[in-house]
Amino acid sequence: ADSTLDAGGGPVTVLAHDAPPFVPMIFDGAFTDGEWWQHDEEEFLHVLVPLLRGETVTYGGRFHRAEGAEVLPRGPRPGRVPLMLAAHGERTMRLAVEHADIWSGFATEDSQPEAFTDVLALVDRTCEDLGRDPDDLARSIGVLVEPGDRGSLEALGLGVPISGSTARMADALGRFGDLGVTRVEVMPWPGEMASLEALAPAIEELRSP
Repeated sequence: ADSTLDAGGGPVTVLAHDAPPFVPMIFDGAFTDGEWWQHDEEEFLHVLVPLLRGETVTYGGRFHRAEGAEVLPRGPRPGRVPLMLAAHGERTMRLAVEHADIWSGFATEDSQPEAFTDVLALVDRTCEDLGRDPDDLARSIGVLVEPGDRGSLEALGLGVPISGSTARMADALGRFGDLGVTRVEVMPWPGEMASLEALAPAIEELRSP
């Protein structure tokens, strides 16, 4: 489900979906302690970003190489394809602020809006450091929502979800707008139709004037 809501601080898009599958990367490079991934990620963006901007790319790096690469056929979307990059740490945040149209964050221990104040402040500081207008970068956050008061997510050690009554869930989702978040990606728990049906009244309450 995809709904655009006016949540106090501005319009917030709420998406409800299952968690995407994890796609592992296999690499036989010599870097250790994650260093190979840092270099690989930066090189990948040197290729990907200009391709999404409609440019022809020639690039030679340690992990990625391209010679006259371009995207053909061109898609129907006019202009450039929006790019969303996830970042929580300082290094990846600089990459997101430098290249992305949408910054993405996700709940690690707590899905309540207030749990994201520090990382949202890092978004703002990084924008200031790199000379980017913070209002030019959209912000998306992924959270877990467990309608009712079962508490099964916490019991499983998967963190604190947004939960409770319809009014309580609507209030929590709405507070993301007050923090400047433009999109909330909702992963209902358990991942079944009954959870979506229980969440629907909270979405409707947010959409009400």
